[in-house]
Amino acid sequence: MTLQVPGPGQYFIAYFEDDGYFELTERIAVFVLSEPRLVLDKAGYSPGEQIGVHYSGAPALTNDWIGIYKQGELPGEIPSTLWSYTSGQSGDLLFDGLEEGYYFTAYFLNNGYTEAGERVVFSVGSELATLQSASEVYQEGEPVVIHYQNGPGLPADWIGIFRKNAPPGTAPLLDRQFTNGPSAGSVDFTSRFLSGHYYAAMYINNSSVRISGEAVFSVEEIQTGTGKEDTDDMLIIYSGETPGRVTLFASPPPGPSSTFRISSLTGLVVYEERFSSRDVFPREINLAGLATGMYLAVLSCEERIITRKFILN
Repeated sequence: MTLQVPGPGQYFIAYFEDDGYFELTERIAVFVLSEPRLVLDKAGYSPGEQIGVHYSGAPALTNDWIGIYKQGELPGEIPSTLWSYTSGQSGDLLFDGLEEGYYFTAYFLNNGYTEAGERVVFSVGSELATLQSASEVYQEGEPVVIHYQNGPGLPADWIGIFRKNAPPGTAPLLDRQFTNGPSAGSVDFTSRFLSGHYYAAMYINNSSVRISGEAVFSVEEIQTGTGKEDTDDMLIIYSGETPGRVTLFASPPPGPSSTFRISSLTGLVVYEERFSSRDVFPREINLAGLATGMYLAVLSCEERIITRKFILN
């Protein structure tokens, strides 16, 4: 059976006897709605700053209201932080400022806790989330990994990489990645950042409202065939002209108890060799079949461990 109603509102369904008005069953209350839409005047606020909410397309029941809750709270179990009745199908409400934290606003029907329309999440405060770079120093071409905690948990939250003290006329934002929902996790940036100083910061819901401090890191030029000398030892590894092959130079030559390993940045060993006194340097190592990218070379000799990062072409 299909029933039609004249417009949005609260109705009840009843079952009547023999073309009369005697009700045989309990009534079933229903809402027939237009879906309201809430829009905030900003995506983020300073503590104590007033919050403007515009609503439109509302069903305009007698006691509809808009409430503000802290993110994670369940309406009906916990009183709203702030609330106000609506009037008509559209209008504007102004709420008092809040303390730091993540909040959401929602449209509720007829003095109850039935939500109509979508919640709108917003932030109060500028350093709510915590960011940390996996390393303080990267080499050119090495992926940059940023860990984050206490984000809003929205799919369109994003983390950007910015050039510190960018020259005039140069865009400071170099790359950005969406978090895709979790409030904590890690984001990998695979863009090739040139040597210099950078920072990462987090923003709420695809907006320009920053909600974290800066996670600072720097990028250094990758070591090439010229190399740099340690105090006692020198280890140089670099890609040659032939794809999948690298050249290793060690001075002084490692002794017979020395071990040389190459691993991925995640720790997977992809090459291992134990040197003898007869080995000659420089020597070419065949890494054909491995994916191009950044690798870690480790030479263990006596009580010393020498490490170098390099890019395999």
